[in-house]
Amino acid sequence: MTGVSIYPRARSPYWWIKYWDPVTYGYKAKSSGFKRDDPAGYKRALALARPLSEEARAARDLAPNARWESWVGDWLRTKHRNCARTLECETLRWSWVSSFLEGRKVHGPEGVTYHLGLDYLKWRTSQTKRISKKHPSHNTALSELRFLSRVMREAVRREFITASPLERIGVRADPPAEKREMTDADVATIRKALAEQEGHLPLKDRWMTVCFEIAIHQGCRLRETSLPLADIDLERQQIVLHAKGHKVFTTRLHDGLKPLIAELKAAGMERTCELPRMASKAWHWFLKGRPERNWPAVCPHVCFHSTRVTVVTRMARAGVPIQQAMAYVGYANQLIHRVYQRLAPQDLQLCTAALSFGETSATPRTRDAA
Repeated sequence: MTGVSIYPRARSPYWWIKYWDPVTYGYKAKSSGFKRDDPAGYKRALALARPLSEEARAARDLAPNARWESWVGDWLRTKHRNCARTLECETLRWSWVSSFLEGRKVHGPEGVTYHLGLDYLKWRTSQTKRISKKHPSHNTALSELRFLSRVMREAVRREFITASPLERIGVRADPPAEKREMTDADVATIRKALAEQEGHLPLKDRWMTVCFEIAIHQGCRLRETSLPLADIDLERQQIVLHAKGHKVFTTRLHDGLKPLIAELKAAGMERTCELPRMASKAWHWFLKGRPERNWPAVCPHVCFHSTRVTVVTRMARAGVPIQQAMAYVGYANQLIHRVYQRLAPQDLQLCTAALSFGETSATPRTRDAA
């Protein structure tokens, strides 16, 4: 039998079986439960070992190719070869997942179980962030577990395993915190703080000021604010934005941005701004503050993505048709577009006015009064 042996162990009355374990990708030993002094004990141990031999042979044949380090990295680089940002995010997720799997001695997809996936959620949320000293959120751990599920799906396609135990694990994400709309006072506060922080710098170094103005006028995401100036046509008043998912769309350039764009072009810049590697983190610290370094909070109740919420909400409040608003900010889904609206009850006067049925006041009319 390949990959399996039956042998006596000192100070043990039983026959022992040594076999190749597909979970740990190494040899393991266990007692057969059949005694050595039993005339039929060896044959019974042999019968128990035969299925283990078949599994061991198949596992050992796949072992060199199925180990995580043999294929996951190449698969990620091939899958995301045209999107460096996505590759960076997926590689970071894999660094955490692979660290956990290594600690559990799970060297390939054969060792992944449903309970192991649930254990990952507990393990990940118990870690401590290096800077903030806080624990990662449930949603962060869940996103990494869903990434592992995608890895396992690829393992099924490569015939390393027959089925993935992590398909539809049924663990729900926590509802995200609602992103608030920025008021005029919030915008003024942010602009003032940016002027104090970057006003003395050359235009090419004022990346936060530039990306904020583009976002608050165009409603685009942070990454979309860094774009080639060749994609902005001042004469035709058009701007080409490169959204996530490799989507490219052309929209109208806001009048309020024309002086800034003209200044950037006059300075000979090729892009509107150069975002640093941790741009979103820099904005988080700028708005929320950083207590461990005594950095004050500028506007702690909003985040950078609130610029997009603000643009969508103000267009809805002004009665801009939803098709035009979606074309302006680059939405293809009305449901997603509506998620970003933060209309208050006082913004719905047109709705109540449209539902007039002859009443002269908000007080119900009695039959006698009629």
